[in-house]
Amino acid sequence: MPHESHSAVQTFAAPQALPFVEVRTTLDSVQPYAEHFHSSWSLGAILEGRTRFRLHGHTHGQTHGQMHGQMYEAQKGDLVLIGPGVAHSCNPVDGQSRSYHMAHVDCRWFAQRVCPVLGLPENCVAVLPLIRDNALYASALEVIQAMLAGQAGSEQALLDLLVQLQRGYGCFRPADEDCDSAVRFLPAGEEGSLCTERHAVSQLAEISGLRRESYSRAFRRGTGLPPASYLHCLRLEKARRLLRQGKSIAEAAAAAGYADQSHLHRMFVKFYSVTPGCYRKGASHSYKK
Repeated sequence: MPHESHSAVQTFAAPQALPFVEVRTTLDSVQPYAEHFHSSWSLGAILEGRTRFRLHGHTHGQTHGQMHGQMYEAQKGDLVLIGPGVAHSCNPVDGQSRSYHMAHVDCRWFAQRVCPVLGLPENCVAVLPLIRDNALYASALEVIQAMLAGQAGSEQALLDLLVQLQRGYGCFRPADEDCDSAVRFLPAGEEGSLCTERHAVSQLAEISGLRRESYSRAFRRGTGLPPASYLHCLRLEKARRLLRQGKSIAEAAAAAGYADQSHLHRMFVKFYSVTPGCYRKGASHSYKK
C-alpha cells in the first residue's frame, strides 16, 4: 500500500568544537539511498521505524561472514556501524518512514585517538555493522546530543563509547593484509587527481594492464561499486569536504570536477537529500516524499 505524502527533515551539523565530527539527523524519511560510501567512520542510531541496509564488497573479510551483498535490518533502538570506504545502500522497510542520527567520524581522529586505546593499527575495519544493546544505545544518544550541544567532555564521551563497543562486541579488527582495497584498483598517484579529472574506465583499465571488462569486474568485487560510480562518490566526498570548510558552491563544484553548480546541486540532492547550500550552512532541509 503506498505511503502518504509527508515532509521529511534532514539536518547536517558540524560542532565547531569537534571538527572531526559531522552529525546528520534525518526525521520521518522514506528516502532510499543508492550504493555509495563515506570516507569517514559512520555510527548511526535508529530513533524511529526500521531501515534496511546492504553492505557491498569484501571489505570485512570472509571470516566474519560479511560477504558481498549482505543485508541487515535495523530498528528503533539499534546502532549501526559502517567503516570508511565501505559501499552500502539504505532503504526504508515497506515504504514506512524512519528517523535516525548518523555521526560521521574523521578517520584521522579515529586513528590518533581510538586505535591506540584499543591496541589496533590505523588500518582497521568494522566487523559488526548492527548492534542491539539498550544500554549502549542510550549512551550513544547521550553522546550525540552532547556533541551537537558542543558540551565539554563530549570528545572523551565519544571515545569511551567506541571503547565500550569494542570491549563488549569486538566491533573493530585489523584489516587483512590481502584485504581488497579500492586504491589497489587505481593507478599509483591517481587517488587524489581522479576527483578533478574525468577518467574513462577504459583509460583506467589500460593503465592497470587489464581489459575494460576484467578491470570493472575486479573493481566491483573489491569495492562493491562499478568504477564510474566509485569515482563519482569520490567527487561528491570532495565537494562535501570543501563545502564544510566554507568554500563556495561554485568553488566546490569546480574543484570536484563538476561542469557547473547545477550539476553538483542535482547530484548532492540525489545522494544526500539536501541542497549544497543547506549543507554548507548546516541548515535544515525539508523535502516532500
